Amino acid sequence: ILNLFQNLRGIDSLKDKTRTGAPKKIKPQEEEMLLRLAAEKPLCATELLQVHLDNGGEQVHSETIRRMLKANEMSWKRTRHS
Repeated sequence: ILNLFQNLRGIDSLKDKTRTGAPKKIKPQEEEMLLRLAAEKPLCATELLQVHLDNGGEQVHSETIRRMLKANEMSWKRTRHS
């Protein structure tokens, strides 16, 4: 059976194909601007989302902003209002 398999498909057919996933929702230029802003001022994800939308960015969820910050090793904390 092994010889039959190698003759028909070969071992290369067992290799995983690269997977890219869904395209990013935030453009690289917008991401750089948001990261720079987050480094300058401590804003929560919803505030950064509002800045993103005010600058003409595409509507995304605040969780998308939080994941972007986390991927760039920035800590995110919920802002407490007292």
